[in-house]
Amino acid sequence: MLKVLFVECSDFETFPTGGQLTYLKSLIPFIDVEPHLVGVSVDSSHSVGKWGEKIVNGRKCRFLSIGVVRPKNNLLDKFIPYRMRFVLWLRKYREQILSSGAEAIYVQTQEAALPFLNTCLPPVVLRLAGATNPLKGSRFSWARIHFLEALYERLVTRRVLPHVAKVVAINQECVRLCQTIGATDYAFIPIGVDQSLFYPRNKAICRKNIGIMTDGPVFVFVGRLSKIKGLDLLLDCFALFHQEVPEARLLIAGDGEEREGLRNRINSMELKEEVHLLGNVTHNRLPQILNAADVFTLTSVAEGLPNAILEAMACGLPVVATDVGGIHEVLRSGVNGFLIGTRQPRDVVKALRQALEKQEALGQGAIVTINKNYSIESVAKKTESLFKEVIASQTVSSARLESR
Repeated sequence: MLKVLFVECSDFETFPTGGQLTYLKSLIPFIDVEPHLVGVSVDSSHSVGKWGEKIVNGRKCRFLSIGVVRPKNNLLDKFIPYRMRFVLWLRKYREQILSSGAEAIYVQTQEAALPFLNTCLPPVVLRLAGATNPLKGSRFSWARIHFLEALYERLVTRRVLPHVAKVVAINQECVRLCQTIGATDYAFIPIGVDQSLFYPRNKAICRKNIGIMTDGPVFVFVGRLSKIKGLDLLLDCFALFHQEVPEARLLIAGDGEEREGLRNRINSMELKEEVHLLGNVTHNRLPQILNAADVFTLTSVAEGLPNAILEAMACGLPVVATDVGGIHEVLRSGVNGFLIGTRQPRDVVKALRQALEKQEALGQGAIVTINKNYSIESVAKKTESLFKEVIASQTVSSARLESR
């Protein structure tokens, strides 16, 4: 069995919330490789610098923590990006990481590939997850200025993409970036959904289980509570809809730097009883949240291809979302939801009404979309084949060099 290093600035459990960790936790149980995980510990929950074990979605993995983060009580974590420190930790523990004997390295952030850009090392597979420039979605306002975004592209993107063994593009925006940068070794592999977990369930029972007692329409958002998710627009849209339908409810599942600001805005809009901030929701509980709703809505400013949209569709929910990133590759207006081309609240509200009117047909269309293109089993097989391809290619290249 192939031995693969999965390198991620996370604890492979709950930190940090977001699509990258969710996707990786879903993939690992389905992929036929021997997984070795390199990540971080939260509040010294695991010894740093020592290989141990961790269970990820029921699968036993080797785990190496290379640093500690304390997001709730450490001043440094509030001002310095985790990912910046993670690259330094990767350099520090580079030899120990490579001592695992892994045949390939899998990363989901461009900067995490930097310490391994060497033809003598195991081949690196980079999955472009989320926005093609990660600074656009940074929790730090200083990181979102145009100059730093351009600097990241110059110093990281243009250095990494052409020099890894393979880039995995999750949508056409990522494909275009590869072509622009000159990264010719790329493969298109979309996100996969675990349909043994995400499937339609009884709505009334799910509402009762999570304490949402209404017969009115329920909308749901799942994701990191950050500026990039456009949550101000989401609240404005719900407030407009609520004026027409007072029994409507909005569920917001997730956590992030905008949580307190969002709570204050909900209170100031006098929507405390109608908008439910559910906080961090475990992946196993998430299907209940989704199935309690009628429509999934996302008003992001920028995206890659969100896991949450696909998971909602697998549960039979129509999706109403702004047309950003790779969302248009999944969402077809009138088939499985509605794409919004503007950021005008009334346009979003109109789409929400239409989604409710055609809820059953759109929900069926959503399930068909997932069944056809986005099953986790299919994605795992494609990823496994990709590992075999890059390892075989590396072996051939090494043999040629030795023969010279």
